Amino acid sequence: MSYKQVKQYGYRDNLESGDPEKVIYGADFDGEFNAIEVAMEKIVGGDMDVDIDDVEGLQAALDDKADVSDLDDKADKTDLDDKADLDHTHEIADVDGLQDALDALVVGDIEFPDVLTEVCEGLTIGGGSAVFDLEKANNFTLTHSGNFTASFTNPPANPGAIGFTLQLKQPASGGGNTITWPASVSWASGAAPTLTADLNAVDVFTFFTTDGGVTYFGFTAGQGMA
Repeated sequence: MSYKQVKQYGYRDNLESGDPEKVIYGADFDGEFNAIEVAMEKIVGGDMDVDIDDVEGLQAALDDKADVSDLDDKADKTDLDDKADLDHTHEIADVDGLQDALDALVVGDIEFPDVLTEVCEGLTIGGGSAVFDLEKANNFTLTHSGNFTASFTNPPANPGAIGFTLQLKQPASGGGNTITWPASVSWASGAAPTLTADLNAVDVFTFFTTDGGVTYFGFTAGQGMA
């Protein structure tokens, strides 16, 4: 610490000892500046290594002595007074835009009928091929007037499953038409069934698949149902 003595006496104010603004004289000069130095050393916790007249140096000394672990009187993270209670709830209307986002996911009103029904697609062919599209329905009626080959399309991907029913009807005249089944059908009896040849005869078959249509398990539900 350095200082310069002042030789002009004749004035001394009433500030307390150790105040850097105190005007001092004579024999009290060294004592007063020593008191200031002691006070500053108490603040920084050690010997002063900077000139107290050097403001930037003093600030650097104080910053160097600061202890980040000294957090007395600081906010405690558990002190959550006036914060939201864990049991608090919100309404949809409390969240801006949430209701609009939910509405955008729904087209029209959602209604749950008392009785669930399945889609049935009716087909009429003169022969050739009959395509049963499993994305359109899971029940089909077919009236055929010639021999035909059946195919199943668009089953749900594995591991999805679907079951469906075919109702096949012979025509009112002619009759005796035959069907070629898909090779992917595994029949309960081990052999593919043939159609009833009688006029207007109705045969019903059921199927299901669980592997994306690699294999369809087929069952004869009833034949000759005129």
